Amino acid sequence: MTTPINYNEKSTNIILEIAKTTYNEELDRFKQTEAKTSIALAFSGVIITAYFAYLTTYSPTSLEHSYLVYNYILKFVIMTLLVTSIYFLITSIRTDTFQQIDLNSLVDDSLAQLEGKEVEMKIAYTYKELVEINEGKIGNKIKNYNCGLKFMNYGFFLFIIYFIIEEIIKNV
Repeated sequence: MTTPINYNEKSTNIILEIAKTTYNEELDRFKQTEAKTSIALAFSGVIITAYFAYLTTYSPTSLEHSYLVYNYILKFVIMTLLVTSIYFLITSIRTDTFQQIDLNSLVDDSLAQLEGKEVEMKIAYTYKELVEINEGKIGNKIKNYNCGLKFMNYGFFLFIIYFIIEEIIKNV
């Protein structure tokens, strides 16, 4: 038989409040990541739509072999970067869901029979476990989001550079 721990009332209140606050901060971080990813995905869609519109109206200014090779390779690289960006952004949205507190484990007769401070500590441990689980999930979302942004930026800037070069070639 284990000896009950004598919890300090002020300490358990502080621990529980910090655990709740940390859990809510992680939930907010999760929601913010989802919102930012949705915005980035929409922006990426706009860029790829603009790129497709450009490609449909584009006609090569020269039929020289080296020009055509440069042209098609650059178009392929830009398209690959933009599609890869969308892939990572969609992966970020699909990556796991936020683990919430299971009320069935808290609304329990055996838990209700414990002293108030012991209940607070058990709930604080529950928050701690969930924060640890969700940190990894949020970390993966952020990693995929950052990769998506990186590829979108590369594709967008390469598209701008390509467009400027083509306009210079066309007008020279």
